[in-house]
Amino acid sequence: FFTFVVGTKNGFGVVRDPIACKPAVMAETDQYVAFGSEYRALAKLPGIDNARVWEPEPATVYFWEH
Repeated sequence: FFTFVVGTKNGFGVVRDPIACKPAVMAETDQYVAFGSEYRALAKLPGIDNARVWEPEPATVYFWEH
């Protein structure tokens, strides 16, 4: 079981195993994208009340660039 978070010079990517056994949560605003293993890890971020907070789908690659 795995959740990979991979950073690059221009962004980062996230992928979970096909069963999504490991916890993962994302938060997106116009200013940032954040990753944590649970919501509590993101709860104090600025603007979190207006963020799109969601769990990445199993076996799906997500990538953000800036």
